[in-house]
Formats: sequence, C-alpha cells, structure tokens
Amino acid sequence: MVKRLKWALPLLFAFTTVNAAEEIDPREGLNASNVEVEAVSVRKSQIHLRFGMLTGSFSGTFEGDFEVPAAVDVDYELFVANDGSVVFRFLQGLDNPDSIPFYTYAGTGYRYYWNSKGPSTIQKGDGLFIESIPRVRYYLGMDLGIAQVLVKSFGPNVQSVANMLDAGINVGAIYQLNKNFGLEAQGGYSVGYGISSTPVNGNTQRLLLGGSYYF
Repeated sequence: MVKRLKWALPLLFAFTTVNAAEEIDPREGLNASNVEVEAVSVRKSQIHLRFGMLTGSFSGTFEGDFEVPAAVDVDYELFVANDGSVVFRFLQGLDNPDSIPFYTYAGTGYRYYWNSKGPSTIQKGDGLFIESIPRVRYYLGMDLGIAQVLVKSFGPNVQSVANMLDAGINVGAIYQLNKNFGLEAQGGYSVGYGISSTPVNGNTQRLLLGGSYYF
C-alpha cells in the first residue's frame, strides 16, 4: 500500500500542477500565445530624391543624342499593399551651366517589392509594441507619362522640342538607415513615341543614386 502511494503522489502532484497552469489568467502571466496582437501598416507614404547620369537618343524629324551627368529625379510613393505601391514621378535633365532642359518627364506608375516589404508595420497588443522596419528592400517598377525632349538648339533662347509618350521600367534597392531615412540606387530604361508636331521617337537610360524618406 505504501509503495502504491509513493507512485501515486508524484502523478497527483503533476496533474494538479498542469490544471493550475491552465487556469492562470493570461493577463497576469507571460503566456504569449494568449496575447492578442494586431498588425497595422504605418508610414504608408514615401518620397524619393535621386541624382545621377541620364543619357538618351532620338530620331525622326531631327536626330541626336544627349548626356546629362546630374539629372534630378523625384517621386512620391503611396503604398497600396505590403509589396506594392503607386508612384507619381518627375524627372529632369538639365544642361550645365546653361540650365537648358534636355529631357523633362512627368508620369505615374507601379512599384513591386520582392523578397521584402515596402512599408514598415507596427504590432501592438496587451503590453506588446513591436515596430518592423525592413532593412533592405528590392523593387521593380514601371511607369508611363509624357516627356519633352530638346531635339535642336538654335541658340540660348530658341530651341525645338518634341513631346513623347514615354514608357519605362526600373529596378532599384533601398538600404534603410533608421526609421525614416534610407539610401537608394536605381537604374532604368524608357522608350518614347512622338505625339507632337515635331515627330521623334527616342529612348533614355539612367543610373541614379539618392535617398528615401518614410512619412
């Protein structure tokens, strides 16, 4: 009888301990599986500022090419999913030191992030607050807009320009420095179809470096 009690007491103690643990209020303990967590996207907008090399060529009524070593590229990005965003873009290549605009573009497009998320997220629950910021992001983008190209200059005050329907693709990467700022590199290519009274078709290539800002 004594031997049976010796075997039964440990089993009874273990059963009582398990039942007691199951009855613990999760708000009073550290049982993370019972904590309700809600994920919310934050900083759904991002602005980019890039500078770099822009080259292009055109043919039609006039033929020629251009090279701008310090083009300016600005775009506003609105995230519509964890891996996708809508982009509104402005790009201009000015000739220095005369500031003659060889190429000016404005348009909109879509950007897809692969193997990474575009926006940062925040997780919050009962006493839990976690902000997730992707360190490195890779994206593939496409855009469509109107471009104006300088096809012939007749002096500092008279130029012949042509308008084109411009479609392009680009690929880039962003390295996040902190919650707001990131370093960015991007390469792109576009083709243009003439839609003005001076019909020309052309293409551009660009290699840009700059930064991004979450807000």
